[in-house]
Amino acid sequence: MTDTKAAVPPPPPPVGSFQDDDPLVPRQTAGGAANGGLVLKAQCEFPALGRGASRDKFAVLVDAKAPADVARAPLDLVTVLDVSSSMKGQKLALLKQAVGFVVDQLGPADRLSVVTFSGDGRRLTHLARMSAAGKTAAKQAVEALAVGGGGGGTNIGAGLRVGAKVLVGRRHRNAVASMILLSDGHDMEVKSGSYGNHVAADGRAASIDVGELYDDEGRRFLVLVYVPRARATEEVTRLVKVSCTYRYAATGQTAHVAAPAAVIQRPLELTNMPPPSMDVERERVRLAAAEGIAAALVAADGGEHAGAARILNSRLREVERSAPVAAGDDPT
Repeated sequence: MTDTKAAVPPPPPPVGSFQDDDPLVPRQTAGGAANGGLVLKAQCEFPALGRGASRDKFAVLVDAKAPADVARAPLDLVTVLDVSSSMKGQKLALLKQAVGFVVDQLGPADRLSVVTFSGDGRRLTHLARMSAAGKTAAKQAVEALAVGGGGGGTNIGAGLRVGAKVLVGRRHRNAVASMILLSDGHDMEVKSGSYGNHVAADGRAASIDVGELYDDEGRRFLVLVYVPRARATEEVTRLVKVSCTYRYAATGQTAHVAAPAAVIQRPLELTNMPPPSMDVERERVRLAAAEGIAAALVAADGGEHAGAARILNSRLREVERSAPVAAGDDPT
């Protein structure tokens, strides 16, 4: 009589011992961006201001745009997936579909590790290259997911800690590393504020941390400055000089770019104020609308639903009366 035992999968390696990542694909020599570098522009709210006039909170729109079709850097990616009991049914099916889509977008130089969590965190697959065989293994691991186990609950922190240790323990490192969290849980409150910035004590210099820009992606910033009265012979006032230092993720090369200075004309007398820049006005309206939405959410969370509706209706009327809408923009 043959003694047959059911196959039991090996236990996951102890947390902190993840040093089994696949070797990297050899990097090829690469230059900078294929279609040039980042484009930086600065645009004033008005092109001119009378020589004897001053203006507070004069807006200058700074526009940073990444080049298109840049060679992408190889990626080390960890997907942290919620398999708690609340994810049963359609939620789990959508999670599997989303991860399958991510796997399809990865190339052979990219590497992926799958981590799950409910009450605790568990690494399902090591950081493996996304060759055809690697993609198949990753998809099979994800398709086999089932909810429950791990002590119950939704311990997002446990999953993130395991994912972080996968990245920290790598023997080899691609240029870019990231984690994706997919969950329906609310483990903790995370507040997202504005971009990090610093203004010098004298108010004459400032810096903004733009963060990562992907192919053809743009970021806009509204800078408010004080424009003093011009000197008697001053025909042009330089308001802002903008520059940016950044690094290509694919090559590690650092680059620097500067925009032409933002200037306004200072005629001796200005009979009629010129129309404002529509780009600047659109950004003003967008920021005001975003602030209104944020205020309405706070009111609604506090049970003030009527107050939230009043805030939204007020901001909508402001949008409808704005210069961009008058010029033909769609208010919605």
